[in-house]
Amino acid sequence: MSNRQRTPSELAFNTTVGSNIKYLRKTRNLNQSKVAAVLSVSFQQIQKYEKGANGICALKLKQLADFFKVGCDVLVDPNMITAHRGFTGKQDWVDKELSRRAYREEFIKENTGFDKVLKAGTDVEVEPIAPISKENLCQ
Repeated sequence: MSNRQRTPSELAFNTTVGSNIKYLRKTRNLNQSKVAAVLSVSFQQIQKYEKGANGICALKLKQLADFFKVGCDVLVDPNMITAHRGFTGKQDWVDKELSRRAYREEFIKENTGFDKVLKAGTDVEVEPIAPISKENLCQ
């Protein structure tokens, strides 16, 4: 079904369902033709579903859910992809990344004597804190 004369909420729904279909298809290493064969449609129709250009009827949604061995509620859930990947919805990954960067910077300071970490391609000069001795490196 074409998206002409659709409300913004219907377009958002079609986009959500399409993204979830694409995610499930790719995680299972399937191409669009294999999924299309299950629904008895062309691979172009699967492309349109995945882009959200066309809405999917309830019968085909149920067939897809059975094929992917998930419930229909999973296919229509806007948070399915993040939940499937294990995200909590919080930005806990940001804290982990900041912690990792701080550890890396401290490690470089302690083991090289440089005050700051140089980024590739920058012309920033840094002053060494202290010379490196073999005793410090071999501890």
